[in-house]
Amino acid sequence: MARATDNAVSMKEVLTAFLEKLKLYWSNIGCCEFMQFPFLTTVDIELQDDNRFVYVEHLKHSYSDVQVWFSDLLDMNILVWVVDLFGMNVVDIDITLQECLIKLQSYVKA
Repeated sequence: MARATDNAVSMKEVLTAFLEKLKLYWSNIGCCEFMQFPFLTTVDIELQDDNRFVYVEHLKHSYSDVQVWFSDLLDMNILVWVVDLFGMNVVDIDITLQECLIKLQSYVKA
């Protein structure tokens, strides 16, 4: 169970970072800022507005596609106590789970 949770958490972090990069890229390409794309700085003069628009639209569509494809993972609410079971204060979670968490935190394998 912990392994599956770790994978879900890390996958959500990776996807969120990737989506933020896509937004940064389309914003920078739209404003003719090519710092992330060194090969485009040499063709800066040749890159026409129509071509930049196509690149920006492609990045926007990719962003939308990733959001749709991974919506279940991106919308998943991962509770703090699932990620850090032993660092969580019992008082901070739902009252129905407090007793179970105390048992889990105090379980010592003989």
